[in-house]
Amino acid sequence: MHLSILPAKSLLHRLRGRRSPTLDQLNLTLSAVLDQSPACIIITDLVGRVLYVNPGFSRVTGYSSAEVLGRPVSLIKSSRTHADTFGQLWRALREKGEWHGELLNQRKNGESYWVAASVSTLRNEEGVVDRYLSIQDDISLRKHYEAQLFHRSNYDLLTDLPNRELIQDRLQQALDMAESQHHQVAVLFVNLLQFRRVNETQGHEVGDRLLCQAAQRLQQVLSPLESLGRVGGDEFVIIMPEVSRLQAVEHLSRCVLQQLTEPFRLGDAELHISACIGVSLGPEDGDSADALLRHADAAMQQVRSRRESGCCFFREEMNAKARDGLAMERALHEALACEAFELWYQPLLDLKSDRLQGVEALVRWRRGADDWVLPDQFIPQAEESGQIIGLGRWVLKTAVHQAAAWQCVLNRPLEMAVNVSPREMLYPGFVDDVAAVLRESGIMSGTLTLEITESIFMEPEDESRVVEILERLRGLGVKLAIDDFGTGFSALGYLKRFPVDVLKIDREFVRDIHVDMNAATLCQAIIWMAKGLQMGVVAEGVECAEQLDILRQSGARSIQGYHIAKPLESKDVLMFISKNDGYIEE
Repeated sequence: MHLSILPAKSLLHRLRGRRSPTLDQLNLTLSAVLDQSPACIIITDLVGRVLYVNPGFSRVTGYSSAEVLGRPVSLIKSSRTHADTFGQLWRALREKGEWHGELLNQRKNGESYWVAASVSTLRNEEGVVDRYLSIQDDISLRKHYEAQLFHRSNYDLLTDLPNRELIQDRLQQALDMAESQHHQVAVLFVNLLQFRRVNETQGHEVGDRLLCQAAQRLQQVLSPLESLGRVGGDEFVIIMPEVSRLQAVEHLSRCVLQQLTEPFRLGDAELHISACIGVSLGPEDGDSADALLRHADAAMQQVRSRRESGCCFFREEMNAKARDGLAMERALHEALACEAFELWYQPLLDLKSDRLQGVEALVRWRRGADDWVLPDQFIPQAEESGQIIGLGRWVLKTAVHQAAAWQCVLNRPLEMAVNVSPREMLYPGFVDDVAAVLRESGIMSGTLTLEITESIFMEPEDESRVVEILERLRGLGVKLAIDDFGTGFSALGYLKRFPVDVLKIDREFVRDIHVDMNAATLCQAIIWMAKGLQMGVVAEGVECAEQLDILRQSGARSIQGYHIAKPLESKDVLMFISKNDGYIEE
């Protein structure tokens, strides 16, 4: 609490204004005020020797009056107080007779403390200045809170690195200096690849520890002149304020990549991540901190789109791509909010019975009456931004409820296949979401198939978690299919380690089987291998009767493609079934 301290002259005037006070009473009142005031009150002579201190001074500084009387008041001055502060103090006393400001002092035990001080001149009976009066309030607690507030406003709470605002300020200072001294500034925008997967599979506590370790590693490769900040969840920025050779930037980039490639040991877990780096150079790539950061970010996104570790220097054409990506992300958010997505369904034919076995749900985005956004335009962006989680939940719920409704009408099983990305499947709570949808919809047991891609099996640290998720899904009666088999990694060893029910042969293998013996032989080999592993086979992309015949003879269980039907709107599915069940287009 800060007290409003009245100058002694003002206090005397107020006391004298009272009715009939005696001089003794006045002195007693003044003495009580001085003794009981929590403020430090100091009177010195003109050379700064202490003539008087009140008990408040002793309580704050730890010095008794006997220890300071006759000694210079600089006894409590901290060496950390800037000399300009005292220059301003003496100038104000000469010109105005008073000074108000803040001082950093030092207690008897060596501890520093802040005071709000008022210093004024005192005159003798002849009106000549012969003493100084200083009244000081201890404001150390306020200063402590202000420092905490500043730190929280400018530093990342997790890593204690400068945040975006502070790093942007430092970058602008570096640019201003570079302009006056005619050198370059480099900005390295560092993104941790696979970090989101760590958060989703290992939990945020492990993710936070990994970020702290990553920050420490990055600090180790920087010089004292270079600055490191954290500007996003898995994003860091490095500022090189004085660049004379591009080789220095390239060397630092290699050091950063090497540091982040080394395994991270967190308790019993050993995690592997990598990084992508975008570099911009000032003033060539931008003459403001904001522009350099945006351009370095755009260069980083160029590397990230390749899904591999590396470094890239900014080029102007990257701006357009970054703007397009941001626009797509915003449009996706709006589309999710206003339910602009639709599900279309591609029929799946059982080759043994020639009946419609089921359908595959395919998400479509209708922007207008005849304005469609293709899946390969928005699905990658949804994956990148994390919006695939919300979109995937909507697709799963809509498709399963639709299947249950059709089953009630048909009074028979009708399978529903839904595509699920690795990010969706590894997201916490995915299995619980699936269980809830199955329970709410009333879909027939064993008629939901989730289609996943081979990439989910390629991360060794995720293997045990993936196996657990797949087994829990099978425990719910959900079938699991590997979509686009053969186009990914195709490390066949995973087929025996992971619980999978169906292989879907990609259309690339089916396209030429009626004109190319090698293609037909390869397709036949995949079917035989799947059968040997007790797995079903679905062939995609069947577009003619010749392909259908070869697949039937090869032992494929099911097919889908334009020869059977193009994707249908939900309102057309039942009509298609009633007209074509048991009939194959010639």
